[in-house]
Amino acid sequence: MKSSLRGAESISRQALWLVGSTVIAQAIFAVVYLLAARGGTPAEFGAAAAAAALGTAAAGYIDFGSNALWVRESARGKLRPTTIASLVLSKNIVAATLAIAWIAATLTLFADTPLWVAGTSAFALVWSQTWQVPLRGAALIGRVSIAVIADRAVALAVLGGLLASGRSVAVAFGAALLIGPLVSGFVCFWLTPRTIRPNLAHYRFTVPWRGSAAYGLSSAAVGSQSLDMTILSAVSSTVATGSYAAVSRWTQPLGMLANAFASVSVPHVAAAPSWKSAIEHARKSLWLLGLGIAGSIALAFGAPILVEFLLGPEYGPSAAVLRVLALAMVPAIVNQPMATFLQARGRDRSVSVVVVCGVALHLALVALLGSNFGALGAAVAFLAMQSAILVALGFLMKRGASSMVEESGSV
Repeated sequence: MKSSLRGAESISRQALWLVGSTVIAQAIFAVVYLLAARGGTPAEFGAAAAAAALGTAAAGYIDFGSNALWVRESARGKLRPTTIASLVLSKNIVAATLAIAWIAATLTLFADTPLWVAGTSAFALVWSQTWQVPLRGAALIGRVSIAVIADRAVALAVLGGLLASGRSVAVAFGAALLIGPLVSGFVCFWLTPRTIRPNLAHYRFTVPWRGSAAYGLSSAAVGSQSLDMTILSAVSSTVATGSYAAVSRWTQPLGMLANAFASVSVPHVAAAPSWKSAIEHARKSLWLLGLGIAGSIALAFGAPILVEFLLGPEYGPSAAVLRVLALAMVPAIVNQPMATFLQARGRDRSVSVVVVCGVALHLALVALLGSNFGALGAAVAFLAMQSAILVALGFLMKRGASSMVEESGSV
C-alpha cells in the first residue's frame, strides 16, 4: 500500500496551523475552566478538576504510544483502512469498558465525589485522539486543527448550557469533557478522505498495543518528569519548592513550535524513501526551531526583570532558576524533533532507552542537587538531563546518517 502524503502541505505551514489552532483551543479551554471554577465552590471545582486530570493521565496509559506508532505506519503505507478501523475500534472498546467499570465503581463506592469524571474524560480523550490517526498519517494537520477547535467549542457550549440550567459543576464539567471530544472524533472521521477513511465494515478485534512498547515507555518516562517537584519538596524546603514552581512552567510556550514541528514532521519523515530524503524534508522547516531557541535565549537574559515585574521582589531567587530553565530549553527544543525523527525512521527502541535513562538521571539529580541547592539545583538537573539527551540523540542521528541503513518498525 502506498503512502497517502501526495499533495500534503509543507511542514512549516502545518506547524503554524497546529500552533495557531493550539493557541485558540487553549484559550477556549481556559474559559471552560474559568466558567467551571465560577460555577461552584473552590472545593467542588477542585475535586472535579482533579478527577479530570486523573482521566487525562489514564488516557495516556491506555494509549501507551500506539497512536504515534499508527501514524508512522500509516504514513509509510503499511496500514490499510480496514486495519486502522480494527485498531481504532478495539482500543476504544477497551477504553469504554474500563471507563464503564470505573464509573460504576466510583458511583457505588464514592457516590458523593466526582471521581466518575475520570472515567468519562479518559474515554473521551482516547476516542478523539485515535480518530486523528488517519489525518495525521496523511499529514492533513489543518483538518485535525478544525476538529480540535470543534472539541473545545462544543465543550464550552455544553458547560455553559448545563451551568445555566442549574446543573452541578461536576455534571456540567464532566459532560463538557465527554461531549466535546466525542464530537471531535466524529468530525475527524467526517473530514478524513474516503480513500484513507477507516473501513468499519470488516472490523475484527485486534490488540492495539502490539509493537508500541518503545513508544509507550518513552511517553511514560516523559510523563514521569512531573515528579521533579514532588522530589524537590521531599528533599528541600517549601520555599525552594515555591521558587521552582513559580517559574517552572514559564518555559512551556517556548517549546510550542518545536512540539508542532515534531508532530507534523512524522508522516513526512516516515514516508521518505531514504534517510537523506527524510533529512531534506525536515531541514526546510528548521527555522521554526530557531525561533524557539531565540526566545529561550531572550528569556534567559530577561529573567530577572520578568520575575520582579510579574511576581515581585520576594521571588527574587526564582530569577536564577528561570534563567537556567530557559537555557535548558535550547537543547530541549532540539531534542524533541530529533527524537521524533528517529522514531519515525524506526529507531523507537533506541530513543526509548535514551529518554528513560535521561529522565532517571534528571530525577536522581533533583534529589541530589535539590537537597543542597534547592530550586536552583532542580533547574540544573533539568539542564543536565536535556544536555545528556542531546548528546545521545546526536550520536544516534550521526550513526543513522552515516550508515544510511533503514530500520523498519512493525505493528
